[in-house]
Amino acid sequence: MAFFNRLLDFVEARSAKLAIAALIISTLLVGAALAIVSVSYDSNTGWKLVVPPTFKLAFVIAYFIIFVASWFILYLLNAKDATDIYSEVRELLKGFWVVTYQESHGPVSSSIVAPRRASPCQILINPENLKLELVFQIKDNPVFRDSDVQRIRDVGFRYNEEGGYTMLYYYTGQRTINAHISESIISDGDPNEISIEIFGRVTFAKPGTDQKVTSMSGHWYDLNGNINRLFALLDMKKVAEIKNVAFSPMRLSDVPIHPKYFDADMGTVDFSR
Repeated sequence: MAFFNRLLDFVEARSAKLAIAALIISTLLVGAALAIVSVSYDSNTGWKLVVPPTFKLAFVIAYFIIFVASWFILYLLNAKDATDIYSEVRELLKGFWVVTYQESHGPVSSSIVAPRRASPCQILINPENLKLELVFQIKDNPVFRDSDVQRIRDVGFRYNEEGGYTMLYYYTGQRTINAHISESIISDGDPNEISIEIFGRVTFAKPGTDQKVTSMSGHWYDLNGNINRLFALLDMKKVAEIKNVAFSPMRLSDVPIHPKYFDADMGTVDFSR
């Protein structure tokens, strides 16, 4: 199974797709030329395929040249298609950032369940499609366990009529939560894993010539509500601690979301460097 997964990842890569397309093109062209010079019809023996000896080496060389030429042309065409009006903007954003974001306050206990946090982030350009990716380092998070990276690949832009740009990003996937939270959750599956779905939007101004964008600000949203429920669960445990009563584990779907968070707005987010 691991072999087939690696094979699938290879086939899905843009360079592999171009190579396969070039292989098909060169095979069709050389095959057609081969048929023209090698296929003949005889009234006694019928159709037959005989490659003239003098053409064998020529066909091999032609096949190789056509394959390389096809792959190069396809590569140039794809590179041109991947370049759009926002390519210059992407160049202005790539690099290392510090992302400061607001999380949730306990609506019942009035305690700060999770203070405003700062996380390192790298914005890079994917060489396969020339699109932006946001790579976050997850460490010492109040909810999620430490992990290598959280990679956000769905990143887009739009030009604002009042000037400047808006960067939009979206992420959905499974995340592993901290043990002190998972032990308070009843789940039919793995209580350590939950699905999250987030969306963010930040605005920034285009800088002057030969300058980089140094700050972006906006808001981020918890679309499926699970992050809000985790913070509400932490808050309920805080209330139980204040009242000195035992907290009973519950399903995450049963954790109530405070009305102030019904709009999924988790608060502000700022990118700076």
